[in-house]
Amino acid sequence: MKDKAALLSTSPWVKAHFLKSEDLTKEDIDWIQKIGQKRCFPRDAIIIGMGSCGEQMYYLLKGTVRNSILNAGGVEKSVCYVTAGCFLGEEPFFHGQPTLYHTVVLEEVEALEISRKYMKEMISRPGLAHILLNSVSFKSRILATQIEDLAFRNTLEKVSRILYCILAENNGDREKSRPIHTSQQELAAIAGAHRVSITNAISQLKKEGIINRARDGSIIVRDWERLKEKGFSCHI
Repeated sequence: MKDKAALLSTSPWVKAHFLKSEDLTKEDIDWIQKIGQKRCFPRDAIIIGMGSCGEQMYYLLKGTVRNSILNAGGVEKSVCYVTAGCFLGEEPFFHGQPTLYHTVVLEEVEALEISRKYMKEMISRPGLAHILLNSVSFKSRILATQIEDLAFRNTLEKVSRILYCILAENNGDREKSRPIHTSQQELAAIAGAHRVSITNAISQLKKEGIINRARDGSIIVRDWERLKEKGFSCHI
């Protein structure tokens, strides 16, 4: 697992460029815009609640959301982040079973809400069917990676992988030294770890000279190769 695409496919951030289809036509896009009801959601709004049964799904035109699961005590585990140009809620839309996660808006969202009554026509269109298959399979890979994290990686390895994946979202080596503005609370939610464990992992990476902390608290990576080795040691 050495190339950028393979690294990105383990990242919890779902990006539109992973879901492209050569079969998608202008007619498909026009059809989605015709049947979709435009909805706007402010920051912190819940778009999909736990237990809902997928009567509709969404195509994000703008914004970012987080899919998370919660336990009875309110402890949150982030599953994935969905961005503009991607579908949201397609899993319960097709299987019709109660949703096990809830979706919260991180950045103000504009989306097209698509009713379940259009499901058969949607999957009859090769371009849209291909994108939806890509979306479901990509999210399945994200889940598999998170299972691997929880089962086999310690917190230091998980934090290293997550930080490296944030780098992989960039285009070009010139941005390798940019700060990473991700809070320890967010890292804890992604990694499924306590904040104290995240603090200890970051301190260890800093002690080894792999990262530094900027004045504003953001993380600056100094040695990406060593970070990669720690985060993906079982794959490289």
